[in-house]
Amino acid sequence: MNLDLTVNPDFSQVEVDRQVTNLDRFELFFPERRQFFLENADLFSSYGHPYARPFFSRRLGISRDQNTGLNVQNKIYAGLRLSGNLNKLWRIGFLNMQTAAIEEAAVPSFNNTVATLQRRVGTNSNIRAIFVNQQQFKTDSTEFKLGGYNYNRVAGLDYNYSFLNNRWTGNAFFHKQFTEASPANEVAYGYSIKYSTRKLNLNWYQQGIGSGYNPAIGYVPRNGYKRISPSGAYYFYPQSDVVNSHGPTTDIVVIWDDKYGYTDHEYTVGWATTFQSQAQLKLNYKNIYTFLFNDFDPTNSPKEDNAVKLPALTEYTYGLVSANYVSDPRKRVTYEVTAISGQYFNGNRQAITGVFNYRFQPYGVFSMDLSYNRIRLPEPYTSSNIYLVGPRIDLTLTRSVFFTSYFQYNSQYDNVNINARFQWRFKPVSDLFIVYTDNYFYAFENTSTYSNFTPKNRAFVIKLTYWFSA
Repeated sequence: MNLDLTVNPDFSQVEVDRQVTNLDRFELFFPERRQFFLENADLFSSYGHPYARPFFSRRLGISRDQNTGLNVQNKIYAGLRLSGNLNKLWRIGFLNMQTAAIEEAAVPSFNNTVATLQRRVGTNSNIRAIFVNQQQFKTDSTEFKLGGYNYNRVAGLDYNYSFLNNRWTGNAFFHKQFTEASPANEVAYGYSIKYSTRKLNLNWYQQGIGSGYNPAIGYVPRNGYKRISPSGAYYFYPQSDVVNSHGPTTDIVVIWDDKYGYTDHEYTVGWATTFQSQAQLKLNYKNIYTFLFNDFDPTNSPKEDNAVKLPALTEYTYGLVSANYVSDPRKRVTYEVTAISGQYFNGNRQAITGVFNYRFQPYGVFSMDLSYNRIRLPEPYTSSNIYLVGPRIDLTLTRSVFFTSYFQYNSQYDNVNINARFQWRFKPVSDLFIVYTDNYFYAFENTSTYSNFTPKNRAFVIKLTYWFSA
């Protein structure tokens, strides 16, 4: 068993998120980077489905301003995590974090608790239970009327199974939310079945998210729908010095909304090739259907305040082709390139993205993220060119001195970000961090009241960690 305690934690040495181009109608997922929440994370954060997590640790330390609807940081007073093995069959996890109130943002102080229990079944299967509770923290003499609720709780069971040497795998889950308002359909459920051999892969997944299911510290970008997503692939293994395997692939996603009925589908057919060098090439065609239940700007640009949006209750069917190539990972120079071309709602979209890496051993890695989206919509809707550039360097100067620095420019948000982090490990588990972070406003076509390179926020942090051992 392992017990971790923290008081007034500071995560300033954790690097900021890599920026992405967001063309989605729903919230994007950004992975946890804070070490306190990463250790034994499978005990807390892997329940449910990637689109229906009852607990998402990134919610801790971030709240939503009830006045503006924007995310704001809120302080964590203290927390603890207990995790480990009771014996060969049982694992437990317990996490409790106390967050501060932000009265000007109508955010109360919350106590956040996650308790999990896992029992191994057979060789590779397990049954797991989770309980998540966000409870407004108050006393009899102090009544907070902020935040909209006193508590939000989720209890759930998961079953992960594997049979016949992992030939058959899958999972099933059922989660129930409990709130004061008690709206209808506060449940989430789903199951998957996967059959996998050397030549054949088949997968079936079915999921249902109730319209009232919205865990306060979970990740559920969309609720009130049912989803099925079968997929499959068959691989040929030719006698070739160039190609290791190749074959057809298919992936189908169909979504029904509890209110509007049939709202989405995405049918994908393609061909995947793996070369003897371990490089991979995938060619796909997608047919997409989208029913909009809210007004939506396909460029999803917060800069276009006066943009004419596609109206709610309209539907669009469109198709596109894509190609993805991943180079030989054993080389010093590696890269991944994806190209997309085709229809996009009532217009067209061409896009190319790339990730390039150069390893100069044993000193470090230089990498470059590039993305360009060309979106053309008919008048009066907004067309856009969206750029994303992100060079990065990771250096290992000695066995105990490290330096990481990267620059990011995202035209979708007119933002330039600079982050630099120096780390000196002067003894085991003891470090000196010096971190500089800066965000600037920058736009190629500046129609804003801000001038280019106007600072949005910046921070300079010196942090020392020291390990005391008996």
